[in-house]
Amino acid sequence: MNTHLRRILIGTAITLTLLWLGGCTRERQPDVILIVADTLRHDHVGDPQVTPFLETWSRDAIVYRQCRSFSSNTNIAMAALWTGKLPSQTGVLTQVTPLPQKETTLAESYRGAGYETLAVVANPVLSARKGFAQGFDHYRATGLGGDEVLASLRSLLPQRDRTKPLFLYVHLMDTHFPYNSADYAQHFDPQPSQPFTYFDEVHRGERPIEELLFAPRLDEAGLARGRAHYKASVRKLDEVVATLAADLGETWRNAHVVFTADHGESLGEHGYHFGHSLLTYDVSLHVPLMIKVPGRQPATVDWLVNHHHLHAELQQILGGPADRTPLSLVTAHHPLHRAWGHPNLGQFNVNPFQPTVGMKSAWRSFATHREKLIVVPQPGGIPRVSFFDLITDPTEFRDLGQDGLAASKDRHLFLGAGENAEGKTPEVIAIDEAEREILRSLGYMGQ
Repeated sequence: MNTHLRRILIGTAITLTLLWLGGCTRERQPDVILIVADTLRHDHVGDPQVTPFLETWSRDAIVYRQCRSFSSNTNIAMAALWTGKLPSQTGVLTQVTPLPQKETTLAESYRGAGYETLAVVANPVLSARKGFAQGFDHYRATGLGGDEVLASLRSLLPQRDRTKPLFLYVHLMDTHFPYNSADYAQHFDPQPSQPFTYFDEVHRGERPIEELLFAPRLDEAGLARGRAHYKASVRKLDEVVATLAADLGETWRNAHVVFTADHGESLGEHGYHFGHSLLTYDVSLHVPLMIKVPGRQPATVDWLVNHHHLHAELQQILGGPADRTPLSLVTAHHPLHRAWGHPNLGQFNVNPFQPTVGMKSAWRSFATHREKLIVVPQPGGIPRVSFFDLITDPTEFRDLGQDGLAASKDRHLFLGAGENAEGKTPEVIAIDEAEREILRSLGYMGQ
């Protein structure tokens, strides 16, 4: 063997050895756990009487106090989180629009990076049939209650491939109408000895959902009891998350853990009761967001951020490209946050908030950290404009109208945001009677 060939072979052997050693010593990717609480208001997280586990856990986390969802509707909001794209870009603009197969989801990115991807999902809207199982090795649908989610997860986890890092997505429904409040109602209901059956009556179809949403037959004491039962459902959700953490044990303690919500809930504000999908006020868009990363210092962040920053943060863990700033690198308010409500497609027999029908009937909002513009389509084509100063009026009760918009220092942002927010015409899948009944029982449509 000549000297030149010997050098080539020795060099190749050394290179292969170094590559093998590098592979053996390469640090394992962290496990990632994403918990999404359906319909959880940001202002119900942090009270030790309501969320004792999350309150304690968040002391070691990074808490984003001004996070916004892209929609008050689950289907639209989750498609935006999974893809990192606006609803107008994906075309997911309705409850019955599937997530297009051509879109790349976070789960697909994680599976492509060698993760095992598991999901346990309590919201029947987020079905595999509608594309939300894209990228998951196992995607389990459960009943609405958190205890059912925990049982499903306990049967799934022993089957996982422990040679791979884990991406786990858990979607909880305890805080969604009809609210899983029974275990804690006695702690919050001002009349605990008196049965409160109104929500169950609507859920069973004995009362129309339109009555609940737009004109509930409850006096002020009854409305207060309804809000108390929502709070009790938040307490139940906190218990479920605490149990989930205990079940996961070391995996939970060592993982990157994200806790957020798909959207909030209106509890009577602006005349919209115990619902969320139609309007784009902040009670339905402002969501909790907390992230705990081993070794990272806890912090509280007051910048205006959204779920696209969260998408980019989760992509950054993989070292992949992110066309938006990850949460960990946010150093300023997001300049203008857009949000979509659900269009009026005739799903309710009465709908006082949407005077037009069709894909262009959806409420839209555009917000900076200081101000917010809401656009509501009207018959004749000229929309109604509402404008709010979020610094002096964070509850959005004092509408400054066109005069407020004209006086805004950021009016160029709002006026420049009027691109075709409807985007592409969405695909709408047909639903059968069973699916229709599920949507009705959850408050998404009338009888």
